Amino acid sequence: MKPTKLYAVITSEKGVLRGTELEAIFSTFEKAENHINQLFPDTVHTTREICEYDLDPYETQVKNKCNYYYLFATFENDCYRIKLDKTSDQIIPELVDHFEVESYPGDLTPDFSFFCFATSPEEALIKFESKLYPYMRDHNINYPFAEIKINQGDHHY
Repeated sequence: MKPTKLYAVITSEKGVLRGTELEAIFSTFEKAENHINQLFPDTVHTTREICEYDLDPYETQVKNKCNYYYLFATFENDCYRIKLDKTSDQIIPELVDHFEVESYPGDLTPDFSFFCFATSPEEALIKFESKLYPYMRDHNINYPFAEIKINQGDHHY
């Protein structure tokens, strides 16, 4: 059976400038646990934790030649402006395709953000709008939209 996960032992040292380090990577949780228990059973100044990661987590996106996009809608000058950029921001799995509403109590014009993989800016915009428009309709937010700003450059933000 082909492995689908890997297990990293991460160390944190008290009072050291380089506080967190990747110590070792294992094919099973048990091997990572044995590493800690056998070599460092009574450690006082260094803590170790096992972090589980998917192996080849974005293989499909790479194969499909996707880019990673960040979309943001903010209220400016009596209308919403959508900005779309290819991004080099850290991929946080729980934020991919997660529609985020950023508002304060009583705020009638919240901001909206969204990270996604897509093969084009247009596909990313369709994904964002599929979350944005129903939310705005359901919360009775009825402001016009300005022209969408798409970063067409080859550099990432």
